[in-house]
Amino acid sequence: MPLCGITETLSDVESVRVVHLISNTDRHMNNISIVRNPDTLEILGFAPIYDSGNSMFYNIPYLDLEHVKLSSIKTHSFIDKESKLLSYVQDRNVVDIEKAIMSFDIYEKDLYERQIRIPRLKQLYEQKLMKLEAFQKGRNIWKDV
Repeated sequence: MPLCGITETLSDVESVRVVHLISNTDRHMNNISIVRNPDTLEILGFAPIYDSGNSMFYNIPYLDLEHVKLSSIKTHSFIDKESKLLSYVQDRNVVDIEKAIMSFDIYEKDLYERQIRIPRLKQLYEQKLMKLEAFQKGRNIWKDV
C-alpha cells in the first residue's frame, strides 16, 4: 500500500546505501524524510541523507576505533546489523562510487583529531567504499563474518 504517494519499496531506496556508507546507525521508520517539489508539492522520493548525527562512529572512543569490525556494526533500525540493510537493495548500482570518494584534507587543520581519530575514520571509510564496490559487483557482504 503506497504511503503518501510513495510506491517504492525499501529495496529501491538509494538512501539505504548512503546510510551504510556513512554508518548512520539511527535509521529507522520514524527517522526518514522525503523530498518534495516546492512548487507542486509532488513527492520526488526519499531524502538520501536525513538526521545523520549518529554517523561515522560518533560514539566510539578513539582507542576503540582500532577494533571496529564493519560486518558487526549494530543499528537502531528494523535490521540489527548495518551490512544486512544492503540485502534489501535491488539496484546495486544506484550509488556512483566515484562520487563517494572524499578527501579528508580539511581535517588536517584540527591538531588533535588529525593525529588520532581522522586517520582511522579515513581508513574505515575507505574500507566501506571497497565493500560497497564489492556489493555492486555481486558480493553479498552481509554474509561476511
